Amino acid sequence: MKVQDIIGLLVILTLSVMIWSAEANNVPYWQRPGCHLVGYVKTVRVPGCHEEEVRMNACRGYCTSYSYLSSPATLEASGGTHIFTAKGSCCTIDETHNVAVTLQCQNGKVYRDVFKSAKSCVCGICDRD
Repeated sequence: MKVQDIIGLLVILTLSVMIWSAEANNVPYWQRPGCHLVGYVKTVRVPGCHEEEVRMNACRGYCTSYSYLSSPATLEASGGTHIFTAKGSCCTIDETHNVAVTLQCQNGKVYRDVFKSAKSCVCGICDRD
């Protein structure tokens, strides 16, 4: 193979990677691997009070999960019922912060409440619920 052929292949390979990377960048960040903080708006409604929109955070994303055939020792210890071993983690809230809301009510009173909002996210233990 000539040097020019090798350079040509490297250029094609580089362009392919650049195009693939550009397409990957068009994917919303929460659809990329990992667990990400995302914002949303929560409307707080209380009868007799003016509603208020509050900016909140949640966690969204994709964490690693996989399964494989169990080792002979695991299979034997389970009495032959644990054929597959699965490992997985779920996108979950790691830390929270308080978001306070104050609503003005028609009777002249003030309604106050505090909501928990995600501060940081992590790929952690999955709940069975």
